[in-house]
Amino acid sequence: MTPPRHLPVRQTALQPSVEDVYREARRVWEESPVAARILPGRKIAVDCGHRSEVQSRTAKMALNLLRLELMKE
Repeated sequence: MTPPRHLPVRQTALQPSVEDVYREARRVWEESPVAARILPGRKIAVDCGHRSEVQSRTAKMALNLLRLELMKE
C-alpha cells in the first residue's frame, strides 16, 4: 500500500499594523473597563507575547503609558 502524497501548504494572514502605537494604546486603555479597577499602589501583570525587538519597544511604550495613567490618580 502506497502512503498518500503530502504537499506542504503555507498560509500567511495579513497582520494588522498601527501607525501610532502610543495613541492606539491610550485609546484602548481609556475604553477598557479594567482601567477603573486598577487602584494606585496595586501590582499588575502585563503580558507582551513574543520577545521580538518591535514588541519589546511596544511593551515598554505600553508600560510607560500605564505608569502615566496610574500616576494621575
